[in-house]
Amino acid sequence: MKRHRSAAILLALALSVSACGQKAEKRAETAETTALEPFTAADREMYSIAVDGIQAEEDGAYAVLVTLKNKTADKTLKFSLEHASGDKLVLDSYLGAELAPGKTVKENIEFRKSPYYAFSDFRDIRLDFEVEDEADPLARRDQQDEVHIYPHGGNSGTRFERQTKKKDKVIAEEDTFKVVFLGGEFNDRKNYLMHFYLENNGAKEMRFAIDYPSLNGKMIANVMTVYLEPGERRFDTLRFSKSKIEENQITAVHDAAFSLKVTDGKNISSALLFDDTIRLKP
Repeated sequence: MKRHRSAAILLALALSVSACGQKAEKRAETAETTALEPFTAADREMYSIAVDGIQAEEDGAYAVLVTLKNKTADKTLKFSLEHASGDKLVLDSYLGAELAPGKTVKENIEFRKSPYYAFSDFRDIRLDFEVEDEADPLARRDQQDEVHIYPHGGNSGTRFERQTKKKDKVIAEEDTFKVVFLGGEFNDRKNYLMHFYLENNGAKEMRFAIDYPSLNGKMIANVMTVYLEPGERRFDTLRFSKSKIEENQITAVHDAAFSLKVTDGKNISSALLFDDTIRLKP
């Protein structure tokens, strides 16, 4: 089970579940589907998963189109997407589908538009699926279905690499990891957002934890925790709600501080790889 998602991201994804479900049965007629030969990604005794294509939406978002099939005669199966990445850059998406015995459904796995990358730039899109019996959720299989999609062919394109920007502030860097502050801003809902880019360049899973944040010297309870496998990268955001911003009478952010800890992801009680208080002028 992947643990890299922060609570704020999980909440945002949960709010989008109903919208994703409504789109599952009907593909957008005005969208452009990337030329990709459909293929069977997993064909098991109880179920199958087929990749039908990649669809570009009008708003710049993308969707991976899949067909899920429950082959059983007496079990309701739950399909979920446990992990998604493009060239080892972790991507946020969601899939949650329950299928009655003998049923088939088409689903859209949607990826929102990002200011940091274009989905079409990736040469290797990895999706990890988990399928379980609804009546016996503890009887999980030992191995998830790891699916790779090569939109430009198996050996074409170059691995996505983020280009350094002038406003980047590297706040922690060692041979095995890197943490970059990308800037802070108020969004249209008057929440305050602090954006980060994280890299795990080591050989072990790593845990990145941002805690005890303060804005303009005022402590605001919040935390961001990210787990990255070896070689993985991720963009993530620490969000401060409008209510907390107003409660602390913050109209502009002049300075920010927080605790940053980097540890072994499998053994967080082991020696810290990094532990410091970071102070910024967003």
